[in-house]
Amino acid sequence: MPARRQDESRSPGDVFVTLLAADIREITEIAQRVAAETVRNLGRGTGGATMSIPITRLGTVGAPADNGAETAVRPDGDLNAVPAVNATGFAVNGGQRVLVLWAPPLGVFITNVLDRSQRGEWTPLWQGPSANSTGVSTHGTYYRVGDLVHVKAKMNFGGGGSAGTSLQMNGLPWPVATSGDFHVAYGVGHFWNGTARLPLTWVCPDGTTGGDVEGHLAFSTPAAVALGPTTNTFPWTLAAGMELVASMTYTTDAA
Repeated sequence: MPARRQDESRSPGDVFVTLLAADIREITEIAQRVAAETVRNLGRGTGGATMSIPITRLGTVGAPADNGAETAVRPDGDLNAVPAVNATGFAVNGGQRVLVLWAPPLGVFITNVLDRSQRGEWTPLWQGPSANSTGVSTHGTYYRVGDLVHVKAKMNFGGGGSAGTSLQMNGLPWPVATSGDFHVAYGVGHFWNGTARLPLTWVCPDGTTGGDVEGHLAFSTPAAVALGPTTNTFPWTLAAGMELVASMTYTTDAA
C-alpha cells in the first residue's frame, strides 16, 4: 500500500492522513459488507442491529396460540424458530403459513394468516354398528378456506346392505377441530325413498371425521317430532332407492 503523507498545513501537534483512492475503495467495500450483514441479520431475526424499518417474512407456526399469545415461528430459510407474538386477531395452529414481522425494538409478531384455499371430492363412508355398505354408492365434495371446511355428501342405497343399529357417515377430508369440550359439528339434510322426504341431522363430535346420522319423524298424534339413530327400520324400512343427502360447515385444526 502506498505510504500516507502528512498534511504539513496543519499544526505540528496534529497528524492528519490523506487517503489515496485505493484506501477509500477498500474502506467503502468493508462498510458495504458490514451494512449488508447488518441488514441480513435483522431480516433473519438473528439480531445484530436496531433499525426503525420493519421487515416482514414468510414463516410457519410451530404450535397453536391464541391471539395475543406467544408461540414459535420459523421464518422461511432459517434453521431455527424464533418466538413471536400472535397479533393476527385469530387463533393460529401449528403448521399454518403466516407473515412474520420484525418491528425493532418492539419485538417479533405474527401479523397475517395466509389462508389455504382448495376444493375437491371426498368419499363418504356408510358405516356404524353392524352396518353393511354392500350396494351403497357415495359421493362428496368439499371446499376449504383456512380452517373453515364446507362439505356436501350423498349416499344412495341400492340394496344388499344394512344401516345396522346406528348409521354413521364418516370419511370427512379433515377432522372436526378438537376443542376439548366435546363441541359437536352439525350437518343437515334429508332422506328420500322415492316418494317422501324426511329431514336428518348429521352429528360429528370434535376430533372425529364423521358421526351418527339421526332421522326425524313427525307424528300426527301427538304433533311431535321423534329424533333417533337411523336403523334398518327408522325413519322407515330401508329399501333400494333410498337416498341420504347432507351438508355441513365446520372448522378443522388439521394442517
